[in-house]
Formats: sequence, C-alpha cells, structure tokens
Amino acid sequence: MNARFIVAIVAVVSMVIVAQPRAVQAYSGEVIEITGSGKLFHFEGGAVAGVKTPVTKVSTSAVAACITGTPSPCDTVLENDAGGKAYISFDSDTSWRIMTDANCVNATTLVGVAGGDGNFMMAGQHGLSDTQVVIQGKVQLTKGTLIPTGINLGAVLAVSDTLEHYALGTFHTVGPVLPACP
Repeated sequence: MNARFIVAIVAVVSMVIVAQPRAVQAYSGEVIEITGSGKLFHFEGGAVAGVKTPVTKVSTSAVAACITGTPSPCDTVLENDAGGKAYISFDSDTSWRIMTDANCVNATTLVGVAGGDGNFMMAGQHGLSDTQVVIQGKVQLTKGTLIPTGINLGAVLAVSDTLEHYALGTFHTVGPVLPACP
C-alpha cells in the first residue's frame, strides 16, 4: 500500500476520533447541604367529620432543631446529628440519597429520574419514620455536563400513616459541593 494512502487513512481516522463529542461526566456522588421549610398536616386520632385538619408551619430552624433530636419525637423518628444539617448525595441520574450525615451514614435512598437539563423527580421510603418521600425540582448542572452544583428550589412531599402526618415543603442547597460519600 502506498505510504501516502496509509497516512491519509490514519489522519482521517484520527480526526473522526478527535471530533467525537466527549462523554459527559454523570452524577457521581456529589454531596451538598440542603435546607428547607414547609407545613406539617396532623391526623392523629383519625378524621372527624367537619373538623379542620391541624397544620403546623415548619421553619428552617425547626428542621435543624429536629435533626439535633429536639423536640420529641424527633429523637426517635429521625437520624439525629448534633450539627442540625441535612444533605443530598447525587449518586447517579436515577438514584440519590438524603441524610443527616455528610458521610452518607443512615442515608435514605431515593430513586427516580433526572434529565440532562436538570429536571428531576425522586422517591423513597425513610425507614425510621416509615415515611414515603417524593422530591421534585431542577438541579443546576455545570454547563455541558451532568455535574450537579445545587438546587435553587425543590419541592418535597412526605406522608406517613404510622405517624399520622403528611408534609409539603420546599428545599434548596446551601454551601459548597462536598466530596462524594463512600
């Protein structure tokens, strides 16, 4: 074979390989602190005809206090942490974790879907409180990648027939991206 022909083929193949779009790095366990607030709807004792369901506003500071274990029953229905912080781990585009420990100890796995534009919906079961949790929103991504940098506004829905409550709220990330969990 002619040497020029071989050089031309190698050059064309090299250009095709170089011209291929680079693989986008996917969600890979980034951890970011989250905070939020909402409303807690109480159904203790069951429904009573004509009686309005009691509702408690839950502030960001109340959420932080509950994570520390106060007041009761926060000490028995939530994994407590003295720092009063919660975290989200973006493990993949179909599995995330929420927890009160930045090292993902006692994390609750949420499964669902996250799109390339950041839109997501994830759901899971928190074992200690027997609560079903759904989160939905849009995660910010580093431009041209699937690397999460935060969530400006997400919605959370939670229900527990065991605790006789449901909750509606919003959450967002705060602080820097932390190292991935083990």
